[in-house]
Amino acid sequence: MAIDKYESQIQHSLYGRMLGLDNRGFLVGDPGERVPTEFSTAGSTLTNYGLSVLSGSTDAWTLTAPRVAGVMKIVVNASTLSTAAMGLVRSTADGACFFLGSSAAGGLGSTNPGVRINLVSAGAAVVMVSVSSAAWAPVSYTGNSTSTAYTYTNTTSS
Repeated sequence: MAIDKYESQIQHSLYGRMLGLDNRGFLVGDPGERVPTEFSTAGSTLTNYGLSVLSGSTDAWTLTAPRVAGVMKIVVNASTLSTAAMGLVRSTADGACFFLGSSAAGGLGSTNPGVRINLVSAGAAVVMVSVSSAAWAPVSYTGNSTSTAYTYTNTTSS
């Protein structure tokens, strides 16, 4: 899509005529977007936005609560080890959160929320969106080309 397709709709320019807001408040500019990306080889605390690329051996990473509803978070198991299972564990400290959709029927206001997401093979990934300042909702997940669809699990035990 050519940049000039929407150029005439820019109402408030942020960077010349290359980037701006249209009359409905949507960002208009180059096609696509660059997502903040972090790379991690050992369990640590991940950012609560953007893309996290996990590699190395089996480990667990902590994901803190989103700041607001509507934030996208993508996590990818990019290990070169086919048996490396990467775990996402919810934060229980300041910024405590949980994952919607656990097999224990966890949900907003639930007393039994999801506390862990496992990406159990290389190539597995999960896309989440925050639905509140305490809840992540997995909206998409995938395995690699040779694994089963069971690369994503959401459990209530850490």
